[in-house]
This record gives sequence, C-alpha cells and structure tokens, in this order.
Amino acid sequence: MEQPAVVFEDWERVLRDTVPADLRAGYREAVVKYRYWLRERGKSATAESFKEHLAWKKSYLPARKYEIRLQALRWYWEKGRALQRSAVGGSGLVVGGQARGLSSKEKLAAVGQAGVARCEVGGRRSGQRPTEDGGEHPISNKEYPMSKLGTDGSR
Repeated sequence: MEQPAVVFEDWERVLRDTVPADLRAGYREAVVKYRYWLRERGKSATAESFKEHLAWKKSYLPARKYEIRLQALRWYWEKGRALQRSAVGGSGLVVGGQARGLSSKEKLAAVGQAGVARCEVGGRRSGQRPTEDGGEHPISNKEYPMSKLGTDGSR
C-alpha cells in the first residue's frame, strides 16, 4: 500500500501567516532544503521520507539546528495535512499523487480552492509559483520535445 503524501505548494504563504517572524527564516530554510532533497531523490513528502531526511540531518547537524529542522518539518507536515483534509473533505489522503474518493474535476477544484499544490511530477512543479510580493507568475522553464532539438545543442 502506498503511503499518503503531503502536497503543500502554498507553504510559503502559510508560513508567513502562521509562524512568528523570529522562526520564519529557520523554518523556510528547513522546508526549502527538504523539498530540494525530495526532488533530488525523486520522492514524495510521506512519513517515511520525513523520517529518512531527519535521520540524515541528525547525523551531522548540531543539536540546536536539528531541533529547528525537526520543528519546521513537523509544522510543514501538520499544516500540509490539515489543508489537504479541508480541501478533500475530511480524509486528506493523497496516495500516489491522487486524492481518494473524488472525481478528477472534484480533486482539481478542491485542491485549487485550498491553495494547496497543483502537482509535483518527477521533481518538477507545474502551475504557478509565488513572487516576492505574494503574487503569482508562471514558471518560465521551457520544455522542448526531443525532435525540436538540434544535435549541436542549438535551439
């Protein structure tokens, strides 16, 4: 059985709204590094990956930094799960990238209304990302089909 995954793309806005200013920088660093670690390893944010990441961090971080990392990732897990539960209507289970018990249109509507993730596939996000002032702009990375690329590397 697949583990439920936390999909929480709007975490930066929620962080600004819910975490005291003196803790924000440490929490942001922890979440950014965790999400990078997930992308590098092709994993999702499951309980198992949280534990694995924290075990790795514990092996080399000083106790104080590890404690901040632990609290930040607990915050990420709890807030992400709470937003998913409210978006999906109670269960909050996203298994294999899909909320169970809803049609595709209902899933998209629920996730979009809650401001939670659009999707995370192969370590890349789709949809929008926040700007410094809280607005949104499209991701600018272009994707080219292999047939459109020249063999000399030109586009």
